[in-house]
Amino acid sequence: MRFELGKMHGAALGAFDEMEKMACIVDLDTRSFSERDFTFQIARSLHFAGAHRNQRVWMGFECPFEHPHNRKKCDIVVKIRGPATSREVWIEVKSTGLDRAGYRGNGFGSLGWEKDFEKLRRVREPESACAWIWLYQLETYQQQIQAKFGNATTWATPEELGVLRCHLGTANEGNTNLPSVLGKINVAVEGRALASIRPRVRTALPARIFSAMIVTAMVRESDDG
Repeated sequence: MRFELGKMHGAALGAFDEMEKMACIVDLDTRSFSERDFTFQIARSLHFAGAHRNQRVWMGFECPFEHPHNRKKCDIVVKIRGPATSREVWIEVKSTGLDRAGYRGNGFGSLGWEKDFEKLRRVREPESACAWIWLYQLETYQQQIQAKFGNATTWATPEELGVLRCHLGTANEGNTNLPSVLGKINVAVEGRALASIRPRVRTALPARIFSAMIVTAMVRESDDG
């Protein structure tokens, strides 16, 4: 298994799907899960993908990314050993937006994607892939989401981040909004990013209408050829 953009994005979508299934069993929804829960599910998805191919898989959480004794750590490290090759990916994960208390969490100042990108670019193994994954659950932009994606409770087809941001309106550089944040992220990774929209997230509260978006950006691709 190679840690390519499409596979990383697929693992993130699968992680959300698993959280949604678990939430529905107990009449809750994905707002009940924390960033740590999402992080664990992503690692679990990648572990399953590697093990399914009869490869040896090692996962680590909160691992030092520059030096073993460095206090600065990365959310996930996944290493896969095959008969002839070995590969690894370092991942930073963010989960923002709606929470179970009803707080919208729409401020992007605390997203910290620039610091995460800087951290991933300092990972000590130059041949390793480095990815950044963001789950954003939102009640805003419903008009734009409905117009483009409808009311489906499944993921829309993944799109390049530069394309998807255009569906959400005009970037406002003076007062940072979602399209402008997505545009900056896309530029920072030179277009190596995918995004998917879930127009409707399933919930036990029918009156609660919200969507989910997952962005996967390859901050550094593997040098293993």
